[in-house]
Order: sequence, then C-alpha cells, then structure tokens
Amino acid sequence: MNALDAIDRRRSIRAFDPDHIIPKEQMDQIIKAACHSPTANNSQEVDIIVVHNNEKINKASDIIYTAWPEGVKGFFDSRKADYGVQNVITCDAPYLVLFVLNGNEKNIQISTLPYVDTGIMTMALMVAASSLGLDTLCLGSLLWGNVEGLEEYLEIPKGKLAMAVALGKTRDGFKNHEIERKTQVKIVE
Repeated sequence: MNALDAIDRRRSIRAFDPDHIIPKEQMDQIIKAACHSPTANNSQEVDIIVVHNNEKINKASDIIYTAWPEGVKGFFDSRKADYGVQNVITCDAPYLVLFVLNGNEKNIQISTLPYVDTGIMTMALMVAASSLGLDTLCLGSLLWGNVEGLEEYLEIPKGKLAMAVALGKTRDGFKNHEIERKTQVKIVE
C-alpha cells in the first residue's frame, strides 16, 4: 500500500481486538517510521515507549480516568455502549505507544517545536501502521487528568509525556463510520 492510500485508509478506531498480536517485524517497521521523522535541528528529542500488557494499559487508563470530572467520564463512558469496549480511553487496544521527551528539547530555543516534532512522529507511526493494515487512535486524553500519576506508574520522567497512540487491529464486525471532512483549503499564488 502506498503512503497516500495508507493516509486515506487511516481512521481513529474506537473498537480494537484486545487479543491481536502485531508481528515483531511489523512493529519494528512502524517504530522505525516514527524514528525516521524529522526533528527541529535534528535534536531527536522524543523517545518511544511501547506498552503491550493489557493490565498495565488498563491501570494507566484508570489513573487518568479517575482524575476526570464526572461530565468528562460520562462522555467517555458512552463508548462502552457505542463501541462495546471495556477500556473507554484506549478502546481495548492491545498496544499503547507513548512519545516521551528525552531531555534534548532543552537545546531547542522555540519551546513548541518538540510538540510539533512529536506530532510528525505520531503521524508517521499512524501512516506506517495503516500501510500494514493496522489501526490507531490518538490519545490526547492521556495528557490531562492525573498525568503525573501516569508518568510515575509508567516510569516516565515528570512532565515528559508528549503524546500517546493506541495501536492494534479493529475488532471483527466493527464498522467505522465515515466522517465528513470540513477542512477548508485556500491556495495563494
């Protein structure tokens, strides 16, 4: 599958098969794609942690979830009925990919660039996964709530978690709905 097809195929999946195992060769390709992403001044300020342990993924989600206000919890709780999942944050994904600042960001004078670099790495990972027939879900939800507790639990230095992605295969029988794209494009010549 070429890159354009992989981008077109990619959707945010909210119903993963929790038992799907990604072959090591495919996982290596996915991680390599993210690691080959450009970074500001070639600072390479983002490391990757892959969690493939349902118990740890569920505990990490619980740490974040319990810190949320009831209204936010209610919004996410609707995923149980809507998508038939147990974990309302990761939607039962068997892999959690964490992007973590490694200290090299101190060498960059513009403080937002490490997060731009993280976004580029995230998209590279998602396109690579899509090209292999796998599915993803961006998890900005892991970046608010008890992030400090999450970082402590996963042994991530305080304040260094930059992004997370759920990774796996869509559960058999789940049909993702098409989303109307509303992005406007203007060409200036």
